[in-house]
Amino acid sequence: MCTPLVLHALNALFCTGQRSMHGPRVCILGGGFGGLYTALRLDSLLWPQGSKPQVTLIDRSSRFVFKPLLYELLNGGATQDEVAPPFSQLLAPYSINFIQVSTVPLQTASLSCRTLEDGINCLVDNLVVLDGHLKGPL
Repeated sequence: MCTPLVLHALNALFCTGQRSMHGPRVCILGGGFGGLYTALRLDSLLWPQGSKPQVTLIDRSSRFVFKPLLYELLNGGATQDEVAPPFSQLLAPYSINFIQVSTVPLQTASLSCRTLEDGINCLVDNLVVLDGHLKGPL
């Protein structure tokens, strides 16, 4: 069982009432420590056959930035890929989809997370919001 991870806000479980043929669709907004760990943990858990979730991680950046090592990058003690590896590289061994785009507002009536830049809709059965950049109430 996963322990709950909350960077700023954890949105309640949303269900469309229609399940995908390949397990529930989980959309994680925010690719910081909480979002990345949640995606990796969901993918690594043992699930009954046909119930493993289809995980999609959405973040505005193409890279996961490990901020405690930024000073090492500036001093030449670490490379950019060590401090800020691309999500595509981090997620390559897993069956996690990654979408780089700025998100929202959340549309709970249609139970989808709508993106701003190109109008992509990510239909979900479960939505997790872990965006450390949000200010104020959701």
